[in-house]
Amino acid sequence: MKFMNKITDEHNLLESNKSYKVLIEGPKPELRIPSLTISRLKKRRKKILIIFLIIFFALSLTIGSVLRWYFVNLEPVDPNSNEAIILEIKYGETQREIAQSLEDAGVIKNSFIFNLYTQVTNTKNELKAGVYKLFKHDSLQNTVDKLVSGKGTEISIMFIPGANVMNNEKVLIENGFTKEEILAAFNKSYDNTLLKIKPEGNDVEGFIYGDTYSFDSQANIETILERSFAELKSVIDDNKLTEKFNAQGLSLYQGLTLASIVQREVNSPKGIVPSEDQRIVAGIFYNRLRIGMMLGSDVTYQYIADKLGVPRDTRLDNPYNTRRFAGLPPGPISSPGLTALLATSEPKDTDYLFFLSGDDYQMHYSVDDAGHQSNIVQFCSKNCSTL
Repeated sequence: MKFMNKITDEHNLLESNKSYKVLIEGPKPELRIPSLTISRLKKRRKKILIIFLIIFFALSLTIGSVLRWYFVNLEPVDPNSNEAIILEIKYGETQREIAQSLEDAGVIKNSFIFNLYTQVTNTKNELKAGVYKLFKHDSLQNTVDKLVSGKGTEISIMFIPGANVMNNEKVLIENGFTKEEILAAFNKSYDNTLLKIKPEGNDVEGFIYGDTYSFDSQANIETILERSFAELKSVIDDNKLTEKFNAQGLSLYQGLTLASIVQREVNSPKGIVPSEDQRIVAGIFYNRLRIGMMLGSDVTYQYIADKLGVPRDTRLDNPYNTRRFAGLPPGPISSPGLTALLATSEPKDTDYLFFLSGDDYQMHYSVDDAGHQSNIVQFCSKNCSTL
């Protein structure tokens, strides 16, 4: 029995070895690894590119929006506004305090952008204390420039020789004054010796002497105008213009009136010496006045037409129209400069009665109308065809 079991065990062991041997010596199994084909690689790369583009586009939009927001806040609060704002920057105020004050006053759009701009431009420690006259039409850069320079503590007003009250009104508006207060100042009665020569009802035309003036930022219009009146008075006294106008048969006011016409009729030379043309034209006007001939100056009717807001017309029925009314107009038509004042006080003595500014930008003179018409044909086919 034991022998049989032994045989059986050996038989089973043999069979088991055979099976194992067959298992080892049989065909080897294949390991199948998924392969990345070219098509699948292209799809994967395309997907990565799309994701990258989406991220790039999103970042571009974000950066673009931020930059637009930044530059928009650098622009003026109101580019069409002439409102002036007096703001005091106190000593010891921080950059952030200054920025907030500017935003609260409506001078800048955003205090954060102000702080960022001064940081980027390295001006945050350069802002100076003082009283500033600031404007809503200034960009943030202009406002910072004023605070850095300290020049906002005063304003500079430039009245140009030959300008009239309409021109000077624009200058004052640009410096923050309103149209209403300007017109009130132009028509105000001043306790000023020089202005006492002005007829009642006339405005300050002719008295705003052309020059550049500096004032404290809180100066009012009356202070500014009185400074220009004082400058004109000094010019009159220094050059003895009252006596010289009187010698020509004119009062001081009439002399200013005629000089204002000469100023607009003839280009002023540089410097303080009148040109020959200024003195000749002044002499022609004196010649016309002496014989009762109308001055016939186009600049006079053009002035009053513009002031009244009506079309320029040689037939305009107004005493300022020296083509229709004899003698001098009721008052000056501009602020005469020094050369025009001197030329009118010391005119050139000639027999001329006519003059014109030709297409060649030269003055041409004649003693009679026939010569004048000949000059028009010869020298003035363009300029003389317009009013």
